[in-house]
Formats: sequence, C-alpha cells, structure tokens
Amino acid sequence: KEPGKDDVTGETLIQREDDQESTVRNRLSVYHDQALPHCIAGAFEVTNEQIEKARSDFKAHRCNDEDTLATIKRCYEETAEVIDPHTAVGLSGAFAYEDELDGPIVTLACAHAAKFPDAVEKAIGIRPGLPERLDDLFEREEHLTPQPNDLETVQQFVRKHSTVQQKSAA
Repeated sequence: KEPGKDDVTGETLIQREDDQESTVRNRLSVYHDQALPHCIAGAFEVTNEQIEKARSDFKAHRCNDEDTLATIKRCYEETAEVIDPHTAVGLSGAFAYEDELDGPIVTLACAHAAKFPDAVEKAIGIRPGLPERLDDLFEREEHLTPQPNDLETVQQFVRKHSTVQQKSAA
C-alpha cells in the first residue's frame, strides 16, 4: 500500500471539493443515526438472487480525474454543453457502455458547472459563471430555519413552506 494511491489501480487519490470535515462528520452522524440501526437489525439482507438481478439491471463505472476532465471536454466539444465533474463521471460511464447496451442510456446532471469552476476551466478553458438568476447569490440575505433530526417534522416543514402545488387524490 502506498499513501495517497488507490490500492487496486495505483491511481492518485483526490479529495473532492465538498469533502470538508463538517460534511464527513454529518455523513457519519446520519449513518450512525439512520442506517446503522437497520444494518444491525438485518434490514439490509439481500439474497444472491437479488444481487444477480441487480447486476443484470444496473452497470457501475468509475473514472479518475483525467477521465473526468476528458469527458467534460468531449461533452463541450460535441454538444457545446458545459457540465460539472459529477455529471461527467456518469456520462463517462454511459460512454463506456454505449456499445454494449441495446437502447438508450439515461444520465442525469448532478450540479451546475459553476459549483466546480476550477475543474471545468481546467477541462475546457472556460470558467463557468453562475446562472443569471443567481448572479447576486452571495449578496443575498441567508435564511435558515434549524430543524430537529426527525423525518416527520422535516416533511411537515417542507410541505408547509413548499411553493409546489400538491396533487389532490382523485
């Protein structure tokens, strides 16, 4: 084993921009509070048949930083669309399997490219700006309503403050 290298591929490991200590602590807290009790209780037992079914229905892919930047560049050159690194990883997987699969491949954009301006600029030489509707984002007043770690309470809060019209049951 070599520090800073992937044990399997030997590729250099990187720290994502959004992997800050506070983010990691929050993820561990959520895991401890929500997932761990279910794992201990056996709620995540999966049969071999279910695993094989999942493997036949889904594909997985990973790519390194170089591949990610190349995919951002390829997408921009072929479509003039500027994508973020997370979207590029998914798109890289789609490109990897496009000849193997019969039918369309669906990928979803994960973030706006402006969230990762350094990576996008490195890939295509253009530093993405915020969308026009967010130009003044950093000057806006921040609104924060702390919520307890309780699903029902958070769901009620979202329903109460949502601007989306609820569909009535027919």
